[in-house]
Amino acid sequence: NELLIANVAWCSIDSLDSDYASSGGHDTSFGRRSPIRQPQQLFLNHNFSYHRNSAIKAGVATIFDRILSELSVKMKRLSIDRSELSCLKAIILFNPDIRGLKGRNDVEICREQVYACLDEHCRTEHPGDDSRFAQLLLRLPALRSISLKCLDHLFFFRIMGDKPLDQLFYEQLDAPMC
Repeated sequence: NELLIANVAWCSIDSLDSDYASSGGHDTSFGRRSPIRQPQQLFLNHNFSYHRNSAIKAGVATIFDRILSELSVKMKRLSIDRSELSCLKAIILFNPDIRGLKGRNDVEICREQVYACLDEHCRTEHPGDDSRFAQLLLRLPALRSISLKCLDHLFFFRIMGDKPLDQLFYEQLDAPMC
């Protein structure tokens, strides 16, 4: 679920209004904070988008908004690249705390290697930004929290309707990153 949400957030970056992304969703002109037009679409992949009105009807508008505001907006502000996204997804995938996991130490070693790769990438590609590594890792708790809410509401089942879940997984894995 977290991997799917990370992909959705990434694919939805381009749909964000640049004013919304830079202000965090508020108009700060004239010293006031007034709402800027809420993003209207999430993109599950290149071929499948989900409109905010549908999220409202399905009762999942809060999750819809959280994905955009806590993930997509932050990803856009950080200008997360594909390598960074891939590392974050690998960190999610190499979770040594899964119940019943065999080879926990091996998984933990893999995760530590991904952390090291991400840290090196941040230092190499963004040498003046000492906090980038931490900022990227701070997306993971938000991602986990949203993921748990999605499970509570069966978000993806509601937005997909009749579309088979395994088809969506294959599309997510096979499709080039948005």
